[in-house]
Amino acid sequence: MFCGKRKKGIIASFAMIWLMTGMVYAQPRLENLRLLESEGVLGNSYQPLWSADGRKISFEKNLADSEEKDLYIAEISQEEITVTKVNPMKTDSASFFKKTRSKRIFYDVSWSPKGSSKYAYTGSNGQENLDLFISGVGRVTDNMMADGQPAWAPNDKYIAFVSSRSGKGDIYVFDPYTLELDQLEKNKVRLTNDSVSSSLFPTWSPDGKRLAYVSHFESNDDIYVLDQLTNPQRRDHRRLTQWESSEINPSWSPDGSLLAFYSDNGHTKEFSLFVVPADGSAAPVEVANEVVKNDRHGVVWSADSKQLIYSIDNPETFNPIYLVEVAAPHKKTQVKCETQMNGDISVWHNKGQTKIAFTAQGEEGDREKRWLRVYIADLVY
Repeated sequence: MFCGKRKKGIIASFAMIWLMTGMVYAQPRLENLRLLESEGVLGNSYQPLWSADGRKISFEKNLADSEEKDLYIAEISQEEITVTKVNPMKTDSASFFKKTRSKRIFYDVSWSPKGSSKYAYTGSNGQENLDLFISGVGRVTDNMMADGQPAWAPNDKYIAFVSSRSGKGDIYVFDPYTLELDQLEKNKVRLTNDSVSSSLFPTWSPDGKRLAYVSHFESNDDIYVLDQLTNPQRRDHRRLTQWESSEINPSWSPDGSLLAFYSDNGHTKEFSLFVVPADGSAAPVEVANEVVKNDRHGVVWSADSKQLIYSIDNPETFNPIYLVEVAAPHKKTQVKCETQMNGDISVWHNKGQTKIAFTAQGEEGDREKRWLRVYIADLVY
């Protein structure tokens, strides 16, 4: 089966095994498909994200008939999957969430690069305020304004986050091992200070030395890269896009040379994927259109930085998953799988193997209306 119905006009070679230069190439496919969660909790699941060691996945769930959002951690083994609901009250020494009747919201996970024991996330007590949390520690920001969008650096030196404490959105960093609230507030470093725009969605380069982010002004969003993070005299904010549209959710290639991002093509409701050199040495190139946008983590890459893995925004074909060659965007290949209405793709690469997590609305051919659930599989390509 295809991951969704076959589109008219798609050539038959996408569904074949062919011979080329003496080697046999097979259609990309998903193997060992597993449903990550049961049907017990009513509501849609979103934003699955692999831990650095591939042993756990975080995901969010919007509860049915409620504005509440809960955070779950799934521990995965060959034999079983154990899902646990995150409960900050168990570790929050400040008792921040006790005795509140307001809605609870927990989301926006960023895993530590060291295994699966630590992760940062955003939480709310039901008021307008948002705060940062670290698993096993509790709340780590102490400000009446909103703090969120944590990004744990791959080199483990910093956590970047966005705060409205300046009156708009600005990016700060702090040492994740300075966890006393008073010390954290003193030692945090402010990286952006634009008087007219907000800086959002910080995303670290693979080496942890650069930071991509989105600059938002009125109805426009552009992609920037920040070098020399902790040296104010040498800090360089390089603008990579200057279009009359919104360019959002930058995603670094594993080798750190490229950035992929979404564009809404002049404020339409359709999104395309673009790729641009991270050093700004060339203009962005469109590699795919009509794609399903990942609202926070951006599009995912193959381990060799040569392909993007995404889903097509077409309900008639049930949002199939595709691969596209970034150096040859006309080379798009549909992934063989057995689910429908796919989105929110996350991957984990290890020793030539790729595991994929994503959301889907049941298996292919299922006509019953179901909640979005998280699935995992091996991506073979």
